[in-house]
Amino acid sequence: MKAISRKIVCLLLCCFMAITFVACSKKAVKTDDMVNIPTEKVTDEIQHETEEVTEDVTEKETEKETEKETEKETEKETEKVNGEKPEFKAQGTIESKVVYDKDGIKITVKGLKYEEDKVYIETEFVNNSSGEVDIFGRNEGSAVTYINNYSIEVGFFSELIAAGDTVDTDIEIEVDTLETYGISVIGEIGIGFMIVDENYEYITTDIVSFKTSEYDNVDYKKDTYQEALSNGFYEEDSEVKTVYYEESDAKNGVFEIVSEAILEIDGDLVMLLEVYNTSDDLYEAMVSDLHVNGLSITQGYAGTVMVSPGKIGVFEIPLSYHIGESGYNEISEKEPKLIEYTYLYYDTGLEKKELSTKIELGSDTEITPLEENGIEIYNENDIKIWCMGVREDIAGDSVIMLLIRNDRDLEIEIHPVDDTSTVNGIEMGVSVYGADVSPNKYCIMEIDVSANYLETHDIKEITEASLLVEIFDENYEENYEEVAITTLYIKTK
Repeated sequence: MKAISRKIVCLLLCCFMAITFVACSKKAVKTDDMVNIPTEKVTDEIQHETEEVTEDVTEKETEKETEKETEKETEKETEKVNGEKPEFKAQGTIESKVVYDKDGIKITVKGLKYEEDKVYIETEFVNNSSGEVDIFGRNEGSAVTYINNYSIEVGFFSELIAAGDTVDTDIEIEVDTLETYGISVIGEIGIGFMIVDENYEYITTDIVSFKTSEYDNVDYKKDTYQEALSNGFYEEDSEVKTVYYEESDAKNGVFEIVSEAILEIDGDLVMLLEVYNTSDDLYEAMVSDLHVNGLSITQGYAGTVMVSPGKIGVFEIPLSYHIGESGYNEISEKEPKLIEYTYLYYDTGLEKKELSTKIELGSDTEITPLEENGIEIYNENDIKIWCMGVREDIAGDSVIMLLIRNDRDLEIEIHPVDDTSTVNGIEMGVSVYGADVSPNKYCIMEIDVSANYLETHDIKEITEASLLVEIFDENYEENYEEVAITTLYIKTK
């Protein structure tokens, strides 16, 4: 019965649909009209509509694909900017070892301890000498001289220990610092100390190497620092962009430059220089004569790093900071194109070994003269000086900016003879730092005029000034008569 009922229902439905179809056809169009419609026209219209639908679908699909590709590219860029954080493993133990035991002073490194994002070196200091001692890290305050392949300045501490006392100290290492070097596990660590006794005599302990239980699991041939850089990781929670990266094989005595990099970290430029100590001795490497677009941006050393034997040291030089401090931004709006520097060290005979090199950012490194908007105030013996105007510093003092160009083959120095100057014809004291100008380079010298002096003499605007200076090159001791003592007459506008 159920099967028969289903058949009857299906027949009734079919009849109803047939009647509905005929009725709808009659209502929609007359038979005569249907006969008169050309078949070709119907086909063309159908084809045209099909093409429009196909185009719409294709456009939408293309848009979706483009959006997907853009999303993928953005994801890749984000990955490159944010970088992959090396996963640090809180493992690797060391055996307790006495690293120093003389004259009643005993230092024992007991082990490593891991807590959250820090590693601690557990240390015991015993002072059985007759007086108080001060103990701190051997490497300018840093107890750690190297970890794995890298000379890393971490573990800064200082302990003042009274006679007869024993002090337990946990020397702290930030895991973030290790991750910057791509270090995921500690395989080897070098530790050293400096002791100052009651007579202010300095005692330097030997650097003692500790091989951890993870020593055999570390690939010491791999440059994990370069790997971290190439992965885009440098600082956690910072937006990092690689502006320049190049591996190098330049050599300077016992040192080799391994790589040069310039990163933009949260909008600021940082130069990273990786150097390898090929010798069996501890050396201090230095960077000096740092220039951007031909202008000296540091007076003295831009950075120093102690590098253990057979290890790699990394300079981290804040370029944007030095550029700002040099006054470069006050006289030029040009982006850095050419970065020049000298890296050096002193050998065991205290002889200076140096190598000058450069980094070119892009193909167009032609330097625009920096004196374009200056007023020339001195031009003698291949030395030119311009006044580049007056700025106000953070303390509210007025600073007269002088741009110096040295076209000689020797470095020159310019120093004030005294701190007396005239400003708008009135004699007053000023603050002036001298300037060292490298051959064929620029340097800025600033004359700081106190806001109090200007207010006392009711000077609203500096329009002119004078300053007595001496100018000489590095041979002045042999040829003192060549020292030029002259008064600079300065027009600010």
